[in-house]
Amino acid sequence: MKERNLDSGRFIVQKWIQFKTYKGNSFDMRFHMQKNDKGWVWRVTNLAKGGKPLPFETVMESEPDTGKLKVPLIAVCKAIGEAIDQAYPDDCFADIRMDIGIDSEGKVWFIEADCRPLFKGFKKIFLSSYQDICQRLIYYSTSKQGFIVAS
Repeated sequence: MKERNLDSGRFIVQKWIQFKTYKGNSFDMRFHMQKNDKGWVWRVTNLAKGGKPLPFETVMESEPDTGKLKVPLIAVCKAIGEAIDQAYPDDCFADIRMDIGIDSEGKVWFIEADCRPLFKGFKKIFLSSYQDICQRLIYYSTSKQGFIVAS
């Protein structure tokens, strides 16, 4: 660390995880979780390391059971969202970004969450997804205030 002039300050060091690869590069998945009147719903973006947004199906096309992989990934994200709700019952989290990875053995890893996510990556993948995310925030926040919103 001294060689890189990083000897001052505090750092978090974490274990290296060999995630699945796409075209020779390891990647993780960015799940965008939002609430509606029924609970947490999801979208996926930023699938390739370095923030290049690619659709889930594109990156996972070489996997034999791509559809089956979505189920545990979504379940993990929903469980994390529900745990955050329980841990902070007085706060209103309606929009959370979660980074999830799958290692070379197929194990799912939670990397981090952000309660102020940027979702412009969707605009590059699917404009309709981007518009849905923007609208969902408006619908949820207005309904929480007691307004009736036609969706």
